[in-house]
Amino acid sequence: MTMPIDSSSRPMLTGTCFLNLGCGSQKIPGFTNIDVEAGADLVHDVTQGLPFADDSIEAIYSEHFIEHLTQAQGVALLRECRRVLAPGAVLRVATPDLDDIVSRYATPEWLGSGLKRHGFEWVQNPCEMLNINMREWGHQYLYNEPELVRLGEMAGLQCLGRRPLGESDNAMLRRRETRPESLLIVEFAKALRSAPEHPLVSILIPAHNPRYFAAALQSACEQEYPALEIVVSDDCPTQDIAAWTRTVAAGDRRIRYVRNEPPQGPRQNYIHCLNLARGDYIKFLNDDDLLAPGCVARMAECLRDNPSVTLVTSHRRCIDENGRPLADLEPTRRIVDRDSWIDGVSLAHAVIATGMNAVGEPTTAMFRREDAARTQPDFLCFAGIPWPGIGDVGAWMSLLSQGDAIYLVQSWSSFRQHPEQWQRQPGVGANGESSWAKLRHHGARLALYTPDAPPALRIRPLPGGAEYRDPTVYYAAACAAQADGDAATALALLQQTIEADPLHAEAFRDAGELLLGLGDEANGRMLLARAEELGCRVHEASGA
Repeated sequence: MTMPIDSSSRPMLTGTCFLNLGCGSQKIPGFTNIDVEAGADLVHDVTQGLPFADDSIEAIYSEHFIEHLTQAQGVALLRECRRVLAPGAVLRVATPDLDDIVSRYATPEWLGSGLKRHGFEWVQNPCEMLNINMREWGHQYLYNEPELVRLGEMAGLQCLGRRPLGESDNAMLRRRETRPESLLIVEFAKALRSAPEHPLVSILIPAHNPRYFAAALQSACEQEYPALEIVVSDDCPTQDIAAWTRTVAAGDRRIRYVRNEPPQGPRQNYIHCLNLARGDYIKFLNDDDLLAPGCVARMAECLRDNPSVTLVTSHRRCIDENGRPLADLEPTRRIVDRDSWIDGVSLAHAVIATGMNAVGEPTTAMFRREDAARTQPDFLCFAGIPWPGIGDVGAWMSLLSQGDAIYLVQSWSSFRQHPEQWQRQPGVGANGESSWAKLRHHGARLALYTPDAPPALRIRPLPGGAEYRDPTVYYAAACAAQADGDAATALALLQQTIEADPLHAEAFRDAGELLLGLGDEANGRMLLARAEELGCRVHEASGA
């Protein structure tokens, strides 16, 4: 399911460090003053994005402008400000305060000095006053402090707090207000993200089913990353998980075990795990899934080296209840053909537009604990709403609202398909369908989804990243190597073929025959047996 790529390029202006958005007639010397009206330094509609490079702007000011945008346009603009601000740089937003307007509604001073100053003495009553403030002058959406802070943090900005008129720790943003009605002034910053070489990673296992737990825990313990904790939060009705964890933990001090009395339940156990975590980075592992060796190290490296990224995910291999590879499901197919940075909004839109969780199940991804903590009431919510049946998608939407993603084409985890899967339990599918329909509405409301727009990812190849090649390319090269009598090269290429396509029967057959020829009877016959399982007739000369 490689997704369409948005190959269009946005013009990027250079030579400016300071922006004044929606300046009107109030231009600030030394700033690039931007407005849709003629006379601005840059005549531009900022609802179409900011034409500046990532991390290039030192300060942004905006007075009495954001209230002229819809809520969706406002949060989209805040995301664009986060994108273009340099790490640590500041955005200052000055706007009318809805709390001030509402607080006057039931008082004798309901009209307020602002309306009088602008010639609105004729207003007859508080109802008319309230509606004028909400709708006059092109107002679309008024803010109070909690709402402005909420949307700023949803956009991935760090709130520095409310500021008095004219006061700022940033010299370029002091004494900039020109209107007495600028009663709500909040400053935000693009967070400075610094991390040690090996940030602490928490592998969190919300455990319930003991059948596959030992394999899941073993895959966690096999991670060689040097700063790691493994947290088991046990909801199992028996003592099977507890007993096995104690056995393994006796030889691995990285493991912490918590018995839940009473059981948390599936959704709450994820939340409980996150509350138990001490790590900077979070890696969930469902009790029936597997992590590939090196998974934690590779994903932690991606987060550490890419401050704008809030979510790292990868291709996940489907396996059956016995651990044998299965064909990809539609949502598990690779969405890109090489390790890539992906614009967060474009990925969120693609997920909502297709109605498929291309990011993956909780096992598949890694993210920062501090980013998940910004989502309220808990990290499985988006827009303050829980998402029955697709709680992981809700978490991904909140993270992609705050930043960008990295998608790795290697299969860094395995997603087990079996009859006891939570996704197959009664009611889960119906809940998911209802949640997808609701997600389209709230995604559009908060500028993560544009109805009727096709999915198209904005990507950049990750420097030094892996590239996925069609298995037919590997297999053709393997056949050529066999024809040349180069068994070692042929075996290596057949292994790559099988890794790219775990159901490639001919590759299993050829590899099995080569191993038999090299005297490796056990592995050769195992591969030939797998080829026959996949419907491939093996050659009689192989002895099978």
